[in-house]
Amino acid sequence: MNRQEVLDAYEVNKYGLIESPGKFEGEPIYTPAMWNDLLDGGSDEDLPWPDGTNTALCIINDKDRTEWPELPQNTYAIALDENDSGFVSSEALTKTEYDKLIKKNEKLWEGYYPDEEG
Repeated sequence: MNRQEVLDAYEVNKYGLIESPGKFEGEPIYTPAMWNDLLDGGSDEDLPWPDGTNTALCIINDKDRTEWPELPQNTYAIALDENDSGFVSSEALTKTEYDKLIKKNEKLWEGYYPDEEG
């Protein structure tokens, strides 16, 4: 899904947020495209959480930055989540935030499956 397809499918305000009701309402313009890529197998990392939810992480590349100038300059990845009602949320992550999220996920799972050695 490219920029024009998002603009054709959704009402987007001057701040680049989707105003159309539905699963992407209130999200940045790039969220439906990132979600669509995810559904096509385009996530770079999938973080399953102990509570049964998942966070998909999409690493941002130069093509993304060109297509979506609304992305904050220091964005390394987009984290995508879908809640129980089907609404999708996204969060732009810096490299530091991305690394912290990965470590948080690893630590939570260590608590569920402690290392039996030692």
